[in-house]
Amino acid sequence: MGDYKAALEYSNKLLNSDLLKTNVQLQGWTKIISLVILFELGDYRYVSRQLKSLKSYFKKNKQFPRYESLALESLRALIADETNKQPAKTLSDILKRFSALRTGGTEATRFLEFEFDWWIESKIKKVPFRDIVRFHRLAKAIQVKNVT
Repeated sequence: MGDYKAALEYSNKLLNSDLLKTNVQLQGWTKIISLVILFELGDYRYVSRQLKSLKSYFKKNKQFPRYESLALESLRALIADETNKQPAKTLSDILKRFSALRTGGTEATRFLEFEFDWWIESKIKKVPFRDIVRFHRLAKAIQVKNVT
């Protein structure tokens, strides 16, 4: 993990491919992931400008599920946090809303694509994302082992 420039190159290839031209939801999700990568690269100004555009994209295509909405809200809050304009409390509130999505509803499967809430948690705790992923996977493995 951490080769963000290669990841951005790959996501740009995806966005320019015919594969995504007909799939609005997948194209939107790939755009969100691209913004996450750009955020990790420190390009906060560009991410900030693109958030409004991406929100319009989802609304125009009548595809604005709660998961994507929270992802965009998270990026907006993270940018504000990076520029010291917003307290981390907002991010904690967003995490709680992601938790509600994770535990129920039709969007729970979205966490199989990208653990957005874990990424936010890594930003709040200021630890590498991979450490948060390891922690949650280990906790889940222990929980499964205790159930069986």
